[in-house]
Amino acid sequence: MQPSVSPRTKLAALLAVSVAAVAFAVGGAGGYAIYEHRMAENALAGQQHLAADLKLTQNQLDQLTGKLNSLEARSEPQPQPGAVALPPEVVGQAVTKGTASKPSFHGELAAEENAVAA
Repeated sequence: MQPSVSPRTKLAALLAVSVAAVAFAVGGAGGYAIYEHRMAENALAGQQHLAADLKLTQNQLDQLTGKLNSLEARSEPQPQPGAVALPPEVVGQAVTKGTASKPSFHGELAAEENAVAA
């Protein structure tokens, strides 16, 4: 036969289990709250560090922009890439098809080539 358990003993056991469950839940919630608090502090510190780095980079960019603007203001205008600079005597003359002449050194080179070939 089973020993008889009084209702009072059952109540005490149920109360003990309930208290343990509540203590476990409160402890878990407290531990999680501490963990989340630390994570929030770390995130805030990381954000502040990132903001400081971003501000430093912005200051460097502003300094370089200022230097570039001052260099651009001092320098003469540069020709566009691919543009051909013409001598002053050629500017303004009409260009006609087929009137281009060979450079003056062409005859000298041809004479040298003929002399070497002979």
